[in-house]
Amino acid sequence: MVPKSLMFPVVLIGAMLVTPLYAYVDPNATGLISQIAGPILVVAATGVTFLRKQISTGVRWLVERVRGK
Repeated sequence: MVPKSLMFPVVLIGAMLVTPLYAYVDPNATGLISQIAGPILVVAATGVTFLRKQISTGVRWLVERVRGK
């Protein structure tokens, strides 16, 4: 078993010994990702904005239930 004091150096050395990946990411892939993720984030933010009162009420109810009040 490895002592906890040696875990960080072992992990660090292991990370340095990793061989590099030779992969190509198409520059247009980031455009596609932003076109998909952007509207999803906007819809999520809008939903949270419109439902923030219901969300806060639900969280408050859940906290009280967990605490046993």
